[in-house]
Amino acid sequence: MNASTICISIGLAIIFLGVGFQSSSKYPSPELPVDWVLSAVWVSLGGSLCVQWWCWFAAHRCTRVSSYRFEALITNVALLSTAVACLVVGWGSMSFQSFELPPCPCDPGFYGLSCEPCDCSGHGVCDDGVDGTGECFCDARYDGERCNACISTATGYPSCVCERIRTGERCELCAVGFDCIAETCADGWNQTGMGDDGFPICGSCLPGFGGDPTKDCAPCLGGNPPCNDRGTCWDNVNYESRVWDCTGEQCAENIPDGGVKDQCTRTFDVCLTDADCSTSNCRGTCQSRFAPPVGPSAQWSETFDDIPCREDSDCNFAFDTTFEGVLPFNWWDEGRCAERVCCEEARYGNATCFDCVDASGASTIGRMAPACDACPGWNHTVDIDGQTICNGHGTCVPEIDVANEYVGMMCLCSSTWSEADCRCARGPDGLCQSCAQGFYLEADPIESALAGKGVPKPGPCLPCPGAEGGTGLAACNFLKGYGQCIYADDTTVLDRVGTCACTTSIDAPPQLAATGPECADPPPGFFTRDGDILACPRVLRTGDCRAGAQWNSTRVDGTSYETCVEMCGGAFGLVATCDQEGSCACNGTDFIADPNIQGFYEKGFNGLCRKRIIL
Repeated sequence: MNASTICISIGLAIIFLGVGFQSSSKYPSPELPVDWVLSAVWVSLGGSLCVQWWCWFAAHRCTRVSSYRFEALITNVALLSTAVACLVVGWGSMSFQSFELPPCPCDPGFYGLSCEPCDCSGHGVCDDGVDGTGECFCDARYDGERCNACISTATGYPSCVCERIRTGERCELCAVGFDCIAETCADGWNQTGMGDDGFPICGSCLPGFGGDPTKDCAPCLGGNPPCNDRGTCWDNVNYESRVWDCTGEQCAENIPDGGVKDQCTRTFDVCLTDADCSTSNCRGTCQSRFAPPVGPSAQWSETFDDIPCREDSDCNFAFDTTFEGVLPFNWWDEGRCAERVCCEEARYGNATCFDCVDASGASTIGRMAPACDACPGWNHTVDIDGQTICNGHGTCVPEIDVANEYVGMMCLCSSTWSEADCRCARGPDGLCQSCAQGFYLEADPIESALAGKGVPKPGPCLPCPGAEGGTGLAACNFLKGYGQCIYADDTTVLDRVGTCACTTSIDAPPQLAATGPECADPPPGFFTRDGDILACPRVLRTGDCRAGAQWNSTRVDGTSYETCVEMCGGAFGLVATCDQEGSCACNGTDFIADPNIQGFYEKGFNGLCRKRIIL
């Protein structure tokens, strides 16, 4: 083995040993700049050539040869020149290159060049590493330079739990039932006490609100006042006293005496607590912990077997020390509340409405649960047996959105009928071809001219006067017999389409007459009482038309006519008039119609005006 082999072996060993130490020290391998590597190559090449030249020169000197062969001299001079050139180029270019070794890395949890330990109290993340500052980024609900304190809305360091009125990862949200800004109970919750922490206890819902107080106290449907002031709300107060725990006549219809507090219609929804159920009513059944032949005992079976329960204590007799040591061990703890599921019977009211009534207080089918909202088209003042609901062409049902929230009442229109109140019968072209009573189609002027009579034009169904609220039968006071709407196919006077033709029927009882845009005003000789138009005493048609006792009316075909009347036993103004209460006033007794006309009339025993008797 020669010296070269030994040196090469030692060199390789040193290289591998260095690589191993570098790997185990977790020291990162530096990035080598390409320019610096090229410079090092030039220097290494120049150094190698210098060594080669030195070996030649030393060998020549050792031979003590005083002269050089020309070719050897030229070769080594060139070799030396090349080496010098490589060294100059390599060193010269290397001086412009940046090659810095990275500092030694720090273990996690240490920072800076000196790898000082971080201190975040175990509640934060440190900006560690050689380039780190040691700054602490605190976990949620922790604060302070070293994360050694709670944020302002949390308490109890080092656990730092949110204040009772707050929740959320950083206590940024209000807990159910609380107003965090005012630090009071939220709208709908009732303060039932004050906690030791200084915050209110909001343990129940206020009247007018329903639901589980641990989840939500929802306001009664139907706005304010609840149920549109046309019904009663199933708020928690009503539900508690009439459904959950009631007695006798206090119980609502179909609710047994004692309420439903001890009932449980089991579902397939498994639960552990009331909070797991949408009805807030989680119940199990009592079961004995003893299997045959040891148990269950006869006394326990007769009293508790399979009855609904909330806790184990609901399935056991009260402990009696008198029998301690007499009965077997644990027989006073025989029952277990097992197989818990959600019950169909709700624990709290759902804030919906019932017993809906109309404005007179009478039960009605035009207002329905869950909010006692009026059905589209319904009008209690003119409705009879629900024929105004959906204008007689649909069924009224509650509208529920995708979130299972009540929106309002809507019509499910039948057959070809459509629109929110079922006023429009659409054709294949999507346009209304006909309308419900009280709504009209405009006349087509071209088709009407060609046909010589009114022809309706497909399009929107417009309300006749009085039907603007969506109730077609309310148009022109039709159900009271005071008028009806003029439709295009009934008239040749196109500008009268969509107006009212008011009734004038005074020749025989019952006398009916009306005037005005909606046929809601009394004409001369008539008066209004409680919304009805009534005739004054002895109203008669006459050919003697006097100002104040005549009016113009329109027929269904659009033509107009004049009506003149007398009342109270004689010509209007000359003999008598009728006041707003329907009483007769006589000329000469109650008024003087004209200073130039002598009054000779007085009111007789029948309330009519008669000529005064002069003795």
